[in-house]
Amino acid sequence: MAAARELAASLVDWSVDVIDPVLMRLCDAHAPGYPGVRYRIGCGRQTCYRHQPGGRGHTITYGVGMVADHLCGNHHQWTHTREIARHRFVDGNTSPPCALAHIAIHETAHALQSHRGGRRRGSVHNAAFYKAVGDLYDALGRDRLMDGTRQLERAFVQGRASAGVTGAEGKPDPRAPINPATKFCKGQQVCFATPQGQVITAHIDRVNKVTCTVTCMQSGQGYRVPHALLWP
Repeated sequence: MAAARELAASLVDWSVDVIDPVLMRLCDAHAPGYPGVRYRIGCGRQTCYRHQPGGRGHTITYGVGMVADHLCGNHHQWTHTREIARHRFVDGNTSPPCALAHIAIHETAHALQSHRGGRRRGSVHNAAFYKAVGDLYDALGRDRLMDGTRQLERAFVQGRASAGVTGAEGKPDPRAPINPATKFCKGQQVCFATPQGQVITAHIDRVNKVTCTVTCMQSGQGYRVPHALLWP
């Protein structure tokens, strides 16, 4: 869990340094005087935006359990990952670093939505919310978004290394098949990290005895990657 907390701290740092100033400009453009958001790490899985009506406390919590799911490759169960695929945010890239970047924007969009008066009981992920998401992406800009995902990629690779992640729970899986090739199949989407720390999302073209032949989904470049370095 220490590795997940370190990765969560990187997510908080990026949110405070880069996303929060963008949020403040958008809020001030709508109605000056927004008090700002406090980003924090939660001890459980819950990841959310909270604001008490009439109060001045706006909080965004990144649950350490949610971040741990990303470290272990179990993040596809989360709403924000399906949201990326549906709406093609971050170019539709659902790798863990891109998914973490999107969840920061997703939760911050709730703050913008609330400030604009578009958040109502029983109507949270509505048109006003997705307009706030789009406005945040537009104001952030592609360069800063890519810088942020690269920052999170480095923290993600370091976190996996320090946690020794090998199985779905971050520990060796005693039920894993003897032949690692059976874990993969042609057409499957996988991720791996380059020696420079960049996380590549690719699809499998061929499963070999000890490697997979894959093609990067963004650049089209081909790679042969050992099974042990791939994750879903």
